[in-house]
Amino acid sequence: MLYLIGLGLGENDLTLKGIKALKNSDKIFAEFYTNINLYNLKNLENLAGKKIEVLDREKVESLSFLNEAENKTISLLISGDPLTATTHFEIIFQARKKGIKCKTIHNSSIFTAIAESGLSLYKFGRTTTLPKKEKFTQYPKSPYEIIKSNIKNKTHSLILLDIGLRAEESLEILQELDSDEILSSRKILVLCALGTKEQKIYYNFLENLEKTKFSKIPHTIIIPGELSHKEKEYLSLLED
Repeated sequence: MLYLIGLGLGENDLTLKGIKALKNSDKIFAEFYTNINLYNLKNLENLAGKKIEVLDREKVESLSFLNEAENKTISLLISGDPLTATTHFEIIFQARKKGIKCKTIHNSSIFTAIAESGLSLYKFGRTTTLPKKEKFTQYPKSPYEIIKSNIKNKTHSLILLDIGLRAEESLEILQELDSDEILSSRKILVLCALGTKEQKIYYNFLENLEKTKFSKIPHTIIIPGELSHKEKEYLSLLED
C-alpha cells in the first residue's frame, strides 16, 4: 500500500487523514526536491510516532522505495498537494503497474491559494516556471512567450519560481525578457509565503517592485490579464 500525502502550504496544514495514514504506515518517506522544505520534520515524526527518511531526487525518480510498498504500508510526504507535479503522477502510474494499491491524501496548493490575490481562478491561462539563470548559457524565452499568449487571450499568468529563486531576481529576468515591453506598463503581483503566517502580497508596476525587498519565500508572481470590475476593486486594496 502506498500513500501520497500532501503537507499543504505551511507547517500546520497536515490533515487528520494524513496523520492517520502516517500512524498506520510501516515506513515514511518525504521528498522536497520539487519544493523547498517548509516543515519541521521532528514535529512530523512526533505526530507519526516513527522516523521519516528524506529522499533526494535520484532516489525519488529511481522509484526504488516502491519495492517496499509491495508488502508494507508506505507513505510519501510531499509539499503542497501531491498531484501538482508530474513526478508524482509517474509514481502512481508505476505503483499501479506493479499492482500496488495507492491512495492520495490531498491538501492545499499554490494553484488554489493564488485566489488570495482576488483574481478569479477560472481566468488563469497556462502556468509557466522561471528557472534560475545559472542553469543556462542562453536563457529560454518560453516563459515570456506563454505570458504574451495569456495576455493576448486576456487570461492571468501564474509564474512559478525555481526552488530557492527569489522574486527580486525573477523580476530582473522578466524585465530582460520583455523585448516587446508588454510588462513595463502593467501592474503585477508578487505573493510571498502563501498560506503561512508570514504571507504577504505586493501589487505594483514592475519597475516599482524591483526596488522592493520581499518577505519570506517561497515567492510566486502573477501577471494579471483582463480584469473584471470586482478584481480591480480587490486589487486596489493591495496597492502599496
